Amino acid sequence: MISRRGRTSTGDRGEANVLGLVLIAPAAVAVGVLVLWIGRQVDTDAQVQAASAAAAQAAARERTPAAGTTAAQRAASAMLMDATACSAGPLVTVDASSWAPGGSVTVTVSCTPRTDDLALGGASPRTFAASSTATIDRYRSEGLP
Repeated sequence: MISRRGRTSTGDRGEANVLGLVLIAPAAVAVGVLVLWIGRQVDTDAQVQAASAAAAQAAARERTPAAGTTAAQRAASAMLMDATACSAGPLVTVDASSWAPGGSVTVTVSCTPRTDDLALGGASPRTFAASSTATIDRYRSEGLP
């Protein structure tokens, strides 16, 4: 159908749709990457918090400070095996200065998530850290199994 001005009434409509797609697509991709990046940050924070709590509990169940330190490192490493959540592996610090029956052990876990796979290689990496304290059983003895 030809209008009074000599153009078809449906010819301009397709060009407007293509132009809208060209303008909106990059913005939609950028928003998608931003959502993924924020989601990874939240997920990493939650994983580090959970790993520090589990590592502190694992350390508190052991009989000696050395065994507690080893157990805490194993527990945190097992929980943070995901390469995107903790790209270089977790850094586990154990404070066993209050190690005694009825005392406590504090475990700090930190790690840095990957950002290079989200096309954010230039973004400065953020290190997440969490610290948890667990009480050592009052009736625990080093000599017993």
